[in-house]
Amino acid sequence: MFSDYGITSGEELLVVVQFPVATSYRYVVKNELSEYFPGIPDEVESGFIPSLRRISDARVELNINGKITLFLPPEGEGGEDVDWDVYPPGSEAPNVVWEVFDFVVASDGSVTVVPLNNWLPQTEWDSPPPPAL
Repeated sequence: MFSDYGITSGEELLVVVQFPVATSYRYVVKNELSEYFPGIPDEVESGFIPSLRRISDARVELNINGKITLFLPPEGEGGEDVDWDVYPPGSEAPNVVWEVFDFVVASDGSVTVVPLNNWLPQTEWDSPPPPAL
């Protein structure tokens, strides 16, 4: 139920009434920083198109029974000097996934929130590779 994720470009509201299984559920914010654009022959070059939006501009408000907790991304998103002409971008590529918190669901259905508030390491680029030439 929670393994799939949706892509939005702005505010969203997620309401969870009950978790289906006693386990941990991780809430993450992922920035789809760039998609490979194949180009148009004789018109537009191919390459990566970086996003203008940044995770550092985001916030997450968690409301559990009226108690609101605000989460802001940590420092270190990076990506100010990315060379978008190489695939994958080098070490200057920004962090793309912010792990916000875990919901830990017990067998009795009770939920504990465990704050994480960290970046996943930028170890591999998560966009489709350019087509083979």
